[in-house]
Amino acid sequence: MEWTRHQITELAPNNLILERAKSLSSKASWEIKGSNGFFLWGECKSSGLRLYQVAIDFRNKKFRCNCQSPYNPCRHALALLIFLQKHVDDMPMEETPPDWVMDLLSQPIPKPPTAEEQILRKENQEKRFGKRLIEMQSGVEELELWLLDMIQHGLSEISHQDSNYWELFAAKMQDAKLGGIARRIRRMPALLKEENWHERLLEKISQLYLFVQSYKQFPSLPELIQEEILTVAGVNRKRTELLEQDGVKDQWLVLSVSLEAEDKLFSRKTYMLGSKSKQIALVLDYNYGIPKFDLNWQVGSAFEAELIFYPSPYPLRALVKKHLSSSAPLDTIAQYTDIETFAYAYAKAIASNPWLLSFPCLLADVHIVKKEQLLLLADSKGYSIPLLMEGSAAWGLLAISVGQTFTVFGEWDDHYFRPMAILKSGRVISLLTQGAEIEDDIDTI
Repeated sequence: MEWTRHQITELAPNNLILERAKSLSSKASWEIKGSNGFFLWGECKSSGLRLYQVAIDFRNKKFRCNCQSPYNPCRHALALLIFLQKHVDDMPMEETPPDWVMDLLSQPIPKPPTAEEQILRKENQEKRFGKRLIEMQSGVEELELWLLDMIQHGLSEISHQDSNYWELFAAKMQDAKLGGIARRIRRMPALLKEENWHERLLEKISQLYLFVQSYKQFPSLPELIQEEILTVAGVNRKRTELLEQDGVKDQWLVLSVSLEAEDKLFSRKTYMLGSKSKQIALVLDYNYGIPKFDLNWQVGSAFEAELIFYPSPYPLRALVKKHLSSSAPLDTIAQYTDIETFAYAYAKAIASNPWLLSFPCLLADVHIVKKEQLLLLADSKGYSIPLLMEGSAAWGLLAISVGQTFTVFGEWDDHYFRPMAILKSGRVISLLTQGAEIEDDIDTI
Protein backbone atom coordinates (compact mmCIF):
# COMPACT_ATOMS: atom_id res chain seq x y z
CA MET A 1 0.00 0.00 0.00
CA GLU A 2 2.99 2.34 0.43
CA TRP A 3 4.06 3.87 -2.83
CA THR A 4 6.58 6.65 -3.33
CA ARG A 5 6.39 9.25 -6.08
CA HIS A 6 9.67 7.85 -7.46
CA GLN A 7 8.21 4.34 -7.79
CA ILE A 8 5.15 5.68 -9.63
CA THR A 9 7.33 7.77 -11.94
CA GLU A 10 9.38 4.70 -12.81
CA LEU A 11 6.20 2.87 -13.86
CA ALA A 12 5.08 5.61 -16.27
CA PRO A 13 5.53 4.70 -19.97
CA ASN A 14 6.44 8.31 -20.78
CA ASN A 15 6.23 11.83 -19.36
CA LEU A 16 3.04 12.69 -21.26
CA ILE A 17 1.17 9.78 -19.66
CA LEU A 18 2.56 10.75 -16.24
CA GLU A 19 1.42 14.37 -16.60
CA ARG A 20 -2.07 13.27 -17.61
CA ALA A 21 -2.14 10.93 -14.62
CA LYS A 22 -1.28 13.78 -12.26
CA SER A 23 -4.22 15.81 -13.61
CA LEU A 24 -6.56 12.89 -12.77
CA SER A 25 -5.30 12.28 -9.23
CA SER A 26 -7.62 14.68 -7.40
CA LYS A 27 -10.46 13.53 -5.14
CA ALA A 28 -12.97 14.87 -7.66
CA SER A 29 -11.86 12.23 -10.18
CA TRP A 30 -12.34 9.26 -7.83
CA GLU A 31 -15.78 9.15 -6.27
CA ILE A 32 -15.60 5.33 -6.09
CA LYS A 33 -12.39 3.73 -4.81
CA GLY A 34 -11.28 1.08 -2.33
CA SER A 35 -8.62 -1.42 -1.28
CA ASN A 36 -8.14 -4.51 0.88
CA GLY A 37 -4.35 -4.24 1.09
CA PHE A 38 -3.75 -6.66 -1.79
CA PHE A 39 -5.93 -5.04 -4.44
CA LEU A 40 -6.66 -1.40 -5.26
CA TRP A 41 -9.59 -0.31 -7.39
CA GLY A 42 -11.55 2.76 -8.43
CA GLU A 43 -13.74 4.40 -11.03
CA CYS A 44 -12.25 7.47 -12.67
CA LYS A 45 -14.27 10.35 -14.12
CA SER A 46 -11.82 11.44 -16.79
CA SER A 47 -13.41 13.51 -19.57
CA GLY A 48 -16.72 13.26 -21.32
CA LEU A 49 -19.40 10.92 -19.99
CA ARG A 50 -17.53 7.68 -19.41
CA LEU A 51 -16.31 6.22 -16.11
CA TYR A 52 -13.08 4.23 -16.40
CA GLN A 53 -12.71 1.19 -14.14
CA VAL A 54 -9.22 0.58 -12.78
CA ALA A 55 -7.95 -2.49 -10.91
CA ILE A 56 -4.46 -3.05 -9.47
CA ASP A 57 -3.00 -6.28 -8.04
CA PHE A 58 -0.11 -5.29 -5.76
CA ARG A 59 1.23 -8.82 -5.30
CA ASN A 60 1.57 -9.59 -9.01
CA LYS A 61 2.06 -6.00 -10.15
CA LYS A 62 -0.92 -6.14 -12.50
CA PHE A 63 -2.50 -2.97 -13.79
CA ARG A 64 -5.77 -3.13 -15.70
CA CYS A 65 -8.18 -0.49 -17.00
CA ASN A 66 -11.09 -0.62 -19.43
CA CYS A 67 -9.87 2.46 -21.34
CA GLN A 68 -8.15 0.20 -23.92
CA SER A 69 -4.98 2.29 -23.85
CA PRO A 70 -1.94 0.71 -25.54
CA TYR A 71 0.10 1.70 -22.46
CA ASN A 72 0.30 -0.39 -19.30
CA PRO A 73 -0.07 1.05 -16.77
CA CYS A 74 -2.30 3.65 -18.40
CA ARG A 75 -2.88 7.20 -17.14
CA HIS A 76 -5.91 6.09 -15.08
CA ALA A 77 -3.98 3.37 -13.22
CA LEU A 78 -1.12 5.77 -12.53
CA ALA A 79 -3.60 8.41 -11.37
CA LEU A 80 -5.08 5.95 -8.86
CA LEU A 81 -1.60 5.20 -7.51
CA ILE A 82 -0.84 8.92 -7.20
CA PHE A 83 -4.18 9.39 -5.43
CA LEU A 84 -3.25 6.60 -3.02
CA GLN A 85 0.18 8.11 -2.41
CA LYS A 86 -1.36 11.51 -1.60
CA HIS A 87 -4.48 10.34 0.28
CA VAL A 88 -3.58 6.96 1.76
CA ASP A 89 -5.51 7.75 4.96
CA ASP A 90 -8.65 8.53 2.95
CA MET A 91 -8.68 5.22 1.06
CA PRO A 92 -11.72 3.11 2.12
CA MET A 93 -10.71 -0.39 3.27
CA GLU A 94 -12.95 -3.32 2.34
CA GLU A 95 -12.55 -7.07 2.81
CA THR A 96 -13.70 -8.12 -0.65
CA PRO A 97 -13.26 -6.20 -3.89
CA PRO A 98 -16.23 -5.81 -6.26
CA ASP A 99 -16.72 -8.60 -8.82
CA TRP A 100 -15.65 -6.38 -11.69
CA VAL A 101 -12.18 -5.97 -10.15
CA MET A 102 -11.29 -9.65 -10.51
CA ASP A 103 -12.90 -9.80 -13.95
CA LEU A 104 -10.79 -6.86 -15.09
CA LEU A 105 -7.57 -8.30 -13.64
CA SER A 106 -8.15 -11.57 -15.50
CA GLN A 107 -8.13 -9.81 -18.86
CA PRO A 108 -4.97 -9.83 -21.01
CA ILE A 109 -2.77 -6.76 -21.21
CA PRO A 110 -3.77 -4.46 -24.10
CA LYS A 111 -1.04 -4.49 -26.71
CA PRO A 112 0.10 -1.54 -28.81
CA PRO A 113 -0.72 -1.84 -32.52
CA THR A 114 1.62 -4.15 -34.40
CA ALA A 115 3.43 -3.07 -37.53
CA GLU A 116 0.80 -4.91 -39.59
CA GLU A 117 -2.04 -3.19 -37.72
CA GLN A 118 -0.43 0.19 -38.25
CA ILE A 119 -0.14 -0.56 -41.98
CA LEU A 120 -3.82 -1.57 -42.09
CA ARG A 121 -4.81 1.57 -40.21
CA LYS A 122 -2.78 3.65 -42.65
CA GLU A 123 -4.47 1.92 -45.61
CA ASN A 124 -7.90 2.67 -44.11
CA GLN A 125 -6.92 6.30 -43.64
CA GLU A 126 -5.69 6.55 -47.23
CA LYS A 127 -8.99 5.04 -48.36
CA ARG A 128 -10.87 7.57 -46.24
CA PHE A 129 -8.83 10.64 -47.17
CA GLY A 130 -7.27 9.79 -50.54
CA LYS A 131 -4.35 12.08 -51.37
CA ARG A 132 -5.31 14.60 -48.71
CA LEU A 133 -2.98 13.10 -46.06
CA ILE A 134 -0.02 13.44 -48.45
CA GLU A 135 -0.85 17.09 -49.09
CA MET A 136 -1.31 17.62 -45.35
CA GLN A 137 2.09 16.06 -44.63
CA SER A 138 3.77 18.56 -46.94
CA GLY A 139 1.89 21.38 -45.22
CA VAL A 140 2.88 20.17 -41.75
CA GLU A 141 6.56 20.17 -42.75
CA GLU A 142 6.24 23.74 -44.05
CA LEU A 143 4.40 24.76 -40.87
CA GLU A 144 7.24 23.44 -38.70
CA LEU A 145 9.84 25.46 -40.63
CA TRP A 146 7.66 28.59 -40.37
CA LEU A 147 7.26 28.22 -36.61
CA LEU A 148 10.97 27.60 -36.03
CA ASP A 149 11.84 30.59 -38.20
CA MET A 150 9.41 32.76 -36.23
CA ILE A 151 11.03 31.78 -32.91
CA GLN A 152 14.56 32.22 -34.22
CA HIS A 153 13.80 35.78 -35.34
CA GLY A 154 12.04 36.56 -32.05
CA LEU A 155 8.53 37.67 -31.21
CA SER A 156 9.45 41.35 -31.28
CA GLU A 157 10.25 41.01 -34.98
CA ILE A 158 6.83 39.49 -35.58
CA SER A 159 5.08 42.53 -34.11
CA HIS A 160 6.29 44.64 -37.06
CA GLN A 161 4.76 42.36 -39.70
CA ASP A 162 1.65 43.54 -41.55
CA SER A 163 -1.48 41.49 -42.15
CA ASN A 164 -0.10 40.04 -45.39
CA TYR A 165 2.52 38.12 -43.42
CA TRP A 166 -0.16 36.08 -41.69
CA GLU A 167 -2.63 35.89 -44.58
CA LEU A 168 -0.07 34.61 -47.10
CA PHE A 169 0.99 31.73 -44.87
CA ALA A 170 -2.61 30.97 -43.88
CA ALA A 171 -3.37 30.67 -47.60
CA LYS A 172 -0.51 28.17 -47.95
CA MET A 173 -2.00 26.08 -45.16
CA GLN A 174 -5.39 26.24 -46.88
CA ASP A 175 -3.83 24.97 -50.10
CA ALA A 176 -2.23 22.12 -48.13
CA LYS A 177 -5.70 21.01 -46.93
CA LEU A 178 -5.00 22.34 -43.41
CA GLY A 179 -7.99 24.63 -43.14
CA GLY A 180 -8.13 24.37 -39.34
CA ILE A 181 -4.52 25.52 -39.06
CA ALA A 182 -5.22 28.37 -41.49
CA ARG A 183 -8.07 29.60 -39.27
CA ARG A 184 -5.82 29.56 -36.19
CA ILE A 185 -3.13 31.56 -38.00
CA ARG A 186 -5.66 34.15 -39.18
CA ARG A 187 -6.63 34.76 -35.54
CA MET A 188 -3.03 35.50 -34.48
CA PRO A 189 -2.76 39.16 -35.62
CA ALA A 190 -5.57 40.12 -33.22
CA LEU A 191 -3.39 38.96 -30.32
CA LEU A 192 -0.83 41.66 -31.10
CA LYS A 193 -3.30 44.30 -29.91
CA GLU A 194 -3.45 42.83 -26.39
CA GLU A 195 -1.29 44.02 -23.52
CA ASN A 196 0.23 40.59 -22.86
CA TRP A 197 0.49 39.69 -26.55
CA HIS A 198 3.90 38.01 -26.13
CA GLU A 199 2.41 35.37 -23.83
CA ARG A 200 -0.72 34.84 -25.91
CA LEU A 201 1.19 34.54 -29.19
CA LEU A 202 3.76 32.16 -27.71
CA GLU A 203 0.91 30.01 -26.40
CA LYS A 204 -0.65 29.74 -29.87
CA ILE A 205 2.73 29.01 -31.46
CA SER A 206 3.30 26.25 -28.91
CA GLN A 207 -0.09 24.68 -29.71
CA LEU A 208 0.78 24.62 -33.41
CA TYR A 209 4.20 23.15 -32.69
CA LEU A 210 2.58 20.44 -30.55
CA PHE A 211 0.31 19.72 -33.52
CA VAL A 212 3.35 19.32 -35.77
CA GLN A 213 5.10 16.93 -33.39
CA SER A 214 1.91 14.94 -32.83
CA TYR A 215 1.30 14.63 -36.56
CA LYS A 216 4.77 13.14 -36.94
CA GLN A 217 3.77 10.39 -34.51
CA PHE A 218 0.27 10.01 -35.96
CA PRO A 219 0.31 6.23 -36.71
CA SER A 220 1.31 5.28 -33.15
CA LEU A 221 -1.14 7.52 -31.28
CA PRO A 222 -4.49 6.37 -29.78
CA GLU A 223 -7.41 6.73 -32.17
CA LEU A 224 -9.14 9.51 -30.22
CA ILE A 225 -5.94 11.58 -30.28
CA GLN A 226 -5.69 10.91 -34.01
CA GLU A 227 -9.24 12.14 -34.47
CA GLU A 228 -8.46 15.33 -32.53
CA ILE A 229 -5.33 15.97 -34.60
CA LEU A 230 -7.40 15.64 -37.76
CA THR A 231 -10.01 18.00 -36.31
CA VAL A 232 -7.32 20.58 -35.53
CA ALA A 233 -6.10 20.20 -39.11
CA GLY A 234 -9.61 20.87 -40.36
CA VAL A 235 -10.76 17.33 -41.16
CA ASN A 236 -14.07 16.24 -39.63
CA ARG A 237 -16.06 13.03 -39.71
CA LYS A 238 -18.87 12.94 -42.27
CA ARG A 239 -22.31 13.54 -40.81
CA THR A 240 -23.63 10.38 -42.46
CA GLU A 241 -21.00 8.28 -40.67
CA LEU A 242 -21.77 9.80 -37.29
CA LEU A 243 -25.53 9.53 -37.65
CA GLU A 244 -25.18 5.73 -37.92
CA GLN A 245 -23.88 5.62 -34.32
CA ASP A 246 -25.80 5.61 -31.04
CA GLY A 247 -25.89 8.92 -29.21
CA VAL A 248 -26.61 10.36 -25.77
CA LYS A 249 -30.35 10.47 -25.03
CA ASP A 250 -31.19 13.22 -22.59
CA GLN A 251 -33.29 16.29 -21.98
CA TRP A 252 -31.26 19.22 -23.29
CA LEU A 253 -31.44 22.85 -22.21
CA VAL A 254 -30.40 25.49 -24.76
CA LEU A 255 -27.96 27.80 -22.98
CA SER A 256 -26.70 30.00 -25.78
CA VAL A 257 -27.18 30.69 -29.49
CA SER A 258 -24.85 32.93 -31.48
CA LEU A 259 -24.50 33.76 -35.18
CA GLU A 260 -21.49 34.73 -37.26
CA ALA A 261 -21.12 35.62 -40.93
CA GLU A 262 -18.09 35.46 -43.23
CA ASP A 263 -18.39 36.01 -46.99
CA LYS A 264 -22.07 35.03 -47.00
CA LEU A 265 -21.34 31.85 -45.04
CA PHE A 266 -23.51 31.96 -41.93
CA SER A 267 -22.60 29.84 -38.93
CA ARG A 268 -24.66 29.23 -35.81
CA LYS A 269 -23.11 28.06 -32.54
CA THR A 270 -25.52 26.50 -30.04
CA TYR A 271 -24.57 25.32 -26.56
CA MET A 272 -26.78 22.78 -24.77
CA LEU A 273 -26.64 21.11 -21.35
CA GLY A 274 -27.92 17.60 -20.64
CA SER A 275 -30.19 17.25 -17.62
CA LYS A 276 -28.96 13.78 -16.57
CA SER A 277 -25.53 13.63 -18.18
CA LYS A 278 -24.52 17.19 -17.18
CA GLN A 279 -22.65 17.13 -20.48
CA ILE A 280 -22.30 20.35 -22.48
CA ALA A 281 -22.77 19.93 -26.22
CA LEU A 282 -21.75 22.34 -28.96
CA VAL A 283 -23.92 22.11 -32.08
CA LEU A 284 -22.57 23.93 -35.15
CA ASP A 285 -24.78 24.70 -38.16
CA TYR A 286 -23.79 26.32 -41.44
CA ASN A 287 -25.74 27.81 -44.33
CA TYR A 288 -24.67 29.85 -47.33
CA GLY A 289 -26.56 32.93 -48.43
CA ILE A 290 -29.06 33.42 -45.61
CA PRO A 291 -28.98 32.77 -41.83
CA LYS A 292 -31.67 30.07 -42.02
CA PHE A 293 -31.29 26.61 -40.49
CA ASP A 294 -33.37 23.43 -40.29
CA LEU A 295 -34.06 23.64 -36.55
CA ASN A 296 -34.76 26.86 -34.67
CA TRP A 297 -33.18 26.71 -31.19
CA GLN A 298 -34.54 29.17 -28.63
CA VAL A 299 -32.40 30.12 -25.62
CA GLY A 300 -34.03 28.70 -22.49
CA SER A 301 -36.01 26.00 -24.29
CA ALA A 302 -35.66 22.35 -23.35
CA PHE A 303 -36.31 19.23 -25.41
CA GLU A 304 -35.77 15.48 -25.55
CA ALA A 305 -33.12 14.51 -28.09
CA GLU A 306 -30.37 12.08 -28.99
CA LEU A 307 -27.03 13.77 -29.60
CA ILE A 308 -23.99 12.15 -31.17
CA PHE A 309 -20.63 13.56 -30.11
CA TYR A 310 -17.75 13.80 -32.54
CA PRO A 311 -14.90 11.44 -31.52
CA SER A 312 -12.45 13.33 -29.32
CA PRO A 313 -10.49 12.82 -26.09
CA TYR A 314 -12.66 15.67 -24.73
CA PRO A 315 -16.02 15.32 -26.54
CA LEU A 316 -17.79 18.63 -27.03
CA ARG A 317 -19.05 19.12 -30.59
CA ALA A 318 -22.20 17.13 -31.34
CA LEU A 319 -24.89 16.42 -33.92
CA VAL A 320 -28.61 16.22 -33.18
CA LYS A 321 -29.70 12.78 -34.39
CA LYS A 322 -33.26 12.68 -33.10
CA HIS A 323 -35.21 15.71 -31.96
CA LEU A 324 -37.85 13.78 -30.04
CA SER A 325 -40.19 16.29 -28.40
CA SER A 326 -40.40 19.67 -26.73
CA SER A 327 -40.87 19.87 -22.99
CA ALA A 328 -41.07 22.29 -20.08
CA PRO A 329 -37.96 24.29 -19.07
CA LEU A 330 -35.51 22.52 -16.78
CA ASP A 331 -34.35 23.38 -13.31
CA THR A 332 -30.68 22.77 -14.02
CA ILE A 333 -27.99 22.32 -11.40
CA ALA A 334 -24.80 24.15 -12.34
CA GLN A 335 -21.71 22.17 -13.23
CA TYR A 336 -19.43 24.04 -10.81
CA THR A 337 -20.27 25.83 -7.58
CA ASP A 338 -16.85 27.42 -7.01
CA ILE A 339 -13.87 28.62 -9.04
CA GLU A 340 -11.51 25.97 -7.63
CA THR A 341 -13.67 23.07 -8.88
CA PHE A 342 -13.97 24.80 -12.24
CA ALA A 343 -10.17 25.18 -12.42
CA TYR A 344 -9.63 21.46 -11.76
CA ALA A 345 -12.15 20.58 -14.47
CA TYR A 346 -10.44 22.88 -16.95
CA ALA A 347 -7.05 21.37 -16.13
CA LYS A 348 -8.42 17.89 -16.89
CA ALA A 349 -10.01 19.09 -20.11
CA ILE A 350 -6.84 20.72 -21.40
CA ALA A 351 -4.82 17.65 -20.39
CA SER A 352 -7.15 15.54 -22.53
CA ASN A 353 -7.15 17.98 -25.45
CA PRO A 354 -4.30 20.54 -25.44
CA TRP A 355 -5.75 22.20 -28.57
CA LEU A 356 -9.00 23.15 -26.87
CA LEU A 357 -9.81 26.73 -27.92
CA SER A 358 -12.48 27.40 -25.30
CA PHE A 359 -13.98 25.67 -22.28
CA PRO A 360 -17.76 26.17 -21.94
CA CYS A 361 -19.06 25.88 -18.39
CA LEU A 362 -21.85 26.80 -15.99
CA LEU A 363 -20.82 28.54 -12.74
CA ALA A 364 -23.14 29.01 -9.74
CA ASP A 365 -23.02 31.22 -6.66
CA VAL A 366 -20.64 33.77 -8.19
CA HIS A 367 -20.65 37.55 -8.07
CA ILE A 368 -18.85 40.43 -9.77
CA VAL A 369 -16.04 42.38 -8.13
CA LYS A 370 -13.96 45.22 -9.49
CA LYS A 371 -10.17 45.32 -9.15
CA GLU A 372 -8.72 48.54 -10.52
CA GLN A 373 -10.05 48.65 -14.10
CA LEU A 374 -10.71 44.91 -14.32
CA LEU A 375 -14.00 43.11 -13.65
CA LEU A 376 -13.71 39.70 -12.00
CA LEU A 377 -16.05 36.79 -11.45
CA ALA A 378 -15.59 35.70 -7.82
CA ASP A 379 -16.93 32.97 -5.52
CA SER A 380 -17.56 32.85 -1.77
CA LYS A 381 -14.05 31.46 -1.11
CA GLY A 382 -12.36 34.50 -2.60
CA TYR A 383 -11.18 32.84 -5.82
CA SER A 384 -11.76 34.85 -8.98
CA ILE A 385 -11.24 34.88 -12.76
CA PRO A 386 -11.17 37.90 -15.10
CA LEU A 387 -14.21 38.72 -17.22
CA LEU A 388 -14.24 39.66 -20.89
CA MET A 389 -17.38 41.67 -21.64
CA GLU A 390 -18.22 43.88 -24.58
CA GLY A 391 -21.02 46.30 -25.38
CA SER A 392 -24.54 45.36 -24.36
CA ALA A 393 -23.40 42.05 -22.82
CA ALA A 394 -21.45 43.95 -20.18
CA TRP A 395 -24.34 46.24 -19.31
CA GLY A 396 -26.79 43.35 -19.32
CA LEU A 397 -24.73 41.28 -16.90
CA LEU A 398 -24.09 44.20 -14.57
CA ALA A 399 -27.76 45.21 -14.55
CA ILE A 400 -29.01 41.71 -13.73
CA SER A 401 -26.32 40.73 -11.26
CA VAL A 402 -25.65 43.91 -9.30
CA GLY A 403 -25.28 43.25 -5.58
CA GLN A 404 -26.13 39.54 -5.68
CA THR A 405 -24.83 36.09 -6.55
CA PHE A 406 -25.97 34.41 -9.75
CA THR A 407 -25.48 31.44 -12.08
CA VAL A 408 -23.76 32.20 -15.38
CA PHE A 409 -22.91 30.26 -18.52
CA GLY A 410 -19.95 31.21 -20.67
CA GLU A 411 -16.63 30.30 -22.28
CA TRP A 412 -13.20 30.28 -20.64
CA ASP A 413 -10.24 30.72 -23.03
CA ASP A 414 -7.45 30.21 -20.48
CA HIS A 415 -7.25 33.96 -19.85
CA TYR A 416 -10.77 35.40 -19.68
CA PHE A 417 -14.30 34.21 -19.01
CA ARG A 418 -16.81 35.42 -21.60
CA PRO A 419 -20.35 35.37 -20.13
CA MET A 420 -23.05 34.31 -22.57
CA ALA A 421 -26.17 33.80 -20.43
CA ILE A 422 -27.49 34.11 -16.89
CA LEU A 423 -29.80 31.54 -15.28
CA LYS A 424 -32.28 33.21 -12.94
CA SER A 425 -35.68 32.19 -11.54
CA GLY A 426 -36.00 29.24 -13.92
CA ARG A 427 -35.14 31.38 -16.95
CA VAL A 428 -32.11 31.55 -19.24
CA ILE A 429 -31.36 35.19 -20.09
CA SER A 430 -29.07 35.61 -23.08
CA LEU A 431 -26.32 38.23 -22.88
CA LEU A 432 -25.48 37.99 -26.57
CA THR A 433 -26.63 40.06 -29.51
CA GLN A 434 -26.50 38.67 -33.01
CA GLY A 435 -24.21 41.45 -34.17
CA ALA A 436 -24.71 44.31 -36.57
CA GLU A 437 -22.80 42.48 -39.27
CA ILE A 438 -25.51 39.82 -39.41
CA GLU A 439 -28.26 42.39 -39.80
CA ASP A 440 -26.31 44.20 -42.51
CA ASP A 441 -25.85 40.96 -44.42
CA ILE A 442 -29.56 40.15 -44.22
CA ASP A 443 -30.45 43.59 -45.59
CA THR A 444 -28.23 43.07 -48.64
CA ILE A 445 -29.67 39.66 -49.60
